[in-house]
Amino acid sequence: MKKLFLVGAVVFVLAVVLSLVFRPALPQPLVVVGTTPQQQGVHGPFIPITVRFNRAPKTNEYTIDITPKTDYSIVPSNDTIQIRPTTSFLENSRYIITIKTGGEYILSFTTSQVAGSIPGWNEDFNAALDEAKKINGAQDSALYAIRKAVPVTQAAFTINYSYKTDTYTVSLRQPYTQSKASFVDWMNKAGITNLSIVSITYVNQ
Repeated sequence: MKKLFLVGAVVFVLAVVLSLVFRPALPQPLVVVGTTPQQQGVHGPFIPITVRFNRAPKTNEYTIDITPKTDYSIVPSNDTIQIRPTTSFLENSRYIITIKTGGEYILSFTTSQVAGSIPGWNEDFNAALDEAKKINGAQDSALYAIRKAVPVTQAAFTINYSYKTDTYTVSLRQPYTQSKASFVDWMNKAGITNLSIVSITYVNQ
C-alpha cells in the first residue's frame, strides 16, 4: 500500500513538472514599437501609414480609429501593417490615428500639400492648381472648402474628390436631370459659378 502511494505521488509530481515544462508560452502583449511617419511628422496624402508591432498581430488584437474620418484598408506583413486610404488623406491637414491593443497608441501627423510618391505628379498638380487660380481665383476658396469637406451629401447628390486626378465625382440620384440641376444650383450658391474650369465626373446612382 505504501509503495502504491509513493508511486502515485511520483507520477503526480512528474505530471506537474511536465505540465510546467511543456505548457505553451503565452503570447507577448501586443504593442506598437514604431510608425511611419513618426510622431508630429509630415506625410504625403497618398502614402500609406506603416505601423510596426513587437510581433506579428492578429486582426482581432487591435482596432484603428482615424480623425478626420477616413476610409482605409489594412495590408499586413509579418510584424507590420499598412493603413492605406481608399482615395487619399486630405492635403495640409492634421491627422490623429488611435491604435488600441491592450493599451492605446496615438499617432499625430500633418499631411503635406501634395503627395511625393508619384514621380512628376506634384509638378503637374501644382501647375493645374496655379492655372485654375489665375483663371478664376474668386471661386478657388469655395472649391477648397468642398475638398476639405468631402464626401458632401445632399438629398439629390453626393460629391467626392480625388487629389490624384483633381476631379470632383458627383453621384446623382433619380431623377438624374433634376439632380444635376440641383447640383449646379448648389455650386452656384456656394460661389462656384464657372463650372467649365472644374473637372467633374457625373455618375448615376
